[in-house]
Amino acid sequence: MIYNNLKIFILNGGQVNMNKCIFLGRLANDPEISSYNNSIAGTTESIAKYRLAINKRAAKGEKEADYISVVAFKANAAFAEKYLKKGMQIMLVSHVVTGNYVNKDGVKIYTTDFIAESQEFTETKKTVESRQNSQVFVKTDDNEEVPFD
Repeated sequence: MIYNNLKIFILNGGQVNMNKCIFLGRLANDPEISSYNNSIAGTTESIAKYRLAINKRAAKGEKEADYISVVAFKANAAFAEKYLKKGMQIMLVSHVVTGNYVNKDGVKIYTTDFIAESQEFTETKKTVESRQNSQVFVKTDDNEEVPFD
């Protein structure tokens, strides 16, 4: 164990990566798949983007959700494309990346994305199928419907 931690420490340029986020939530949309050319490796890589709805406590038992933007690359993108669908509950291990850009109106926009390191199923296939037959949807401020049990 110490050897593995030391190896990671050395690979990170002598810095320990403390940027780790773990979420349990439902996909608010099907993953959007795109690709880009990796000129260094000479390959085409996949990118999957989706939003994850995370339950949060609300007054009087009402259900509310926070939404996070998730970006998955390479194998994680292929997994998302093949297996993940709107409404599925997953556990996401990720790290956070922040950035900014200036939009066409000259306004600086700040972004926060969670880069997928692993995505795991938290429901059996049978549970997913039975939930799809009797889903309850929660309205959100974005005029989206997100399924919750």
